[in-house]
Amino acid sequence: MKITLDTLPIVKVLTESGAGTGFYFRRPNYFLTNQHVVENEKEIVIETQQAQRLQGRVILVNQSLDLALFTVAGDLSDWTPMDFATEDSLHVGDAIYSVGFSLGIPITVTEGIISSVRQELGDRYMIQTDAAINPGNSGGPLLNDVGQVCGVACMKILFMDNMGFGITLADIRKFLESASLLEDEESYHYQCPSCECVISDTNLKYCPQCGLTIPEEAFKVEEKSFFHKLLLEILMHAGLNSEDLKGVSEFEFHYKHLEIEGQIGSENDHFIVRSEVNKLPKQGHEALFRYLLSSPAAPYRLAVSGAGISMSYLVHLRDFLVPEFRTLRVKEFAEFLDKAVNMSQFLAEKFDCPYLKEQDSEKDEECDKQDESVDLLFSSLLQSLGGESGRE
Repeated sequence: MKITLDTLPIVKVLTESGAGTGFYFRRPNYFLTNQHVVENEKEIVIETQQAQRLQGRVILVNQSLDLALFTVAGDLSDWTPMDFATEDSLHVGDAIYSVGFSLGIPITVTEGIISSVRQELGDRYMIQTDAAINPGNSGGPLLNDVGQVCGVACMKILFMDNMGFGITLADIRKFLESASLLEDEESYHYQCPSCECVISDTNLKYCPQCGLTIPEEAFKVEEKSFFHKLLLEILMHAGLNSEDLKGVSEFEFHYKHLEIEGQIGSENDHFIVRSEVNKLPKQGHEALFRYLLSSPAAPYRLAVSGAGISMSYLVHLRDFLVPEFRTLRVKEFAEFLDKAVNMSQFLAEKFDCPYLKEQDSEKDEECDKQDESVDLLFSSLLQSLGGESGRE
């Protein structure tokens, strides 16, 4: 089967703890993924293949089936839902394709065959396949050779090759039948693993139908960490939304033509935010380096790394615990974004430093060849100026 990936309504599912895959299956805005992808999150963010981020709301989970249903805010009228295959159409040896965001990289497809249509694992049956299923694929569709969904990827056996598993169509249909009975599609619902009763009352400790104990985490709302709240505050200050943020302890988001990345220090005492702003020019390095070493962007730091020029900002977390410092640091962090964009434009105009997207692979190779001579020139200038190295 020839698969055109960019036309498939398959999305990356982003939570504070990680990422997985989900897919659009029913109008107007219904998506499926694994329960273990969303864990106890009630609100999530999805990222389309075009890097657009939208808010999602989890409305039903079943831990025993490892399935979760969520809706997405926004106009999806031009999206085409994926079709499900029929259970009797699946046979051992049939071609099968796993599609998703393996290891968080852009969407990929792996091909294999159905090794078993009903492989017994514990107290349930699953589809077994030799198609590669890796972290990040969880929640993504398993497709047959006409592009229909024949399962949901959920796990692989560690340290074993060619042993991946997916949730069967029978379990998916059973889950969706329960979802069709939801009266309130704004609230979060937990499905009892014993009797499949759908529960929305957060105060219940036992299933009202069979009496099974409801796990404490079923309705627990995870408290956002201090750092997560801080990042959201900074994004809001910069005019961005929470769905723009990916990750927390290691985070990234896009701002205009730049990609901003950052992380908390290993001792949890500071965090650093960084963005590569330009590539090195083919010539004129001496004038450029003299400018970079003059600290023209303080309190932000300019540095040269490989064939690129980056801008960074280091902040001690204790500064955010003191009111007078907190206001200033949040302001400086937010201003870092526009400063980086302005610096990128200035370096392009003043020193002919190429923008990142204008640098093709051939030019990258040429810049890599310059690294050794660039290092020597940078070190020489640094010694003559008596400055601190900005070469990473």
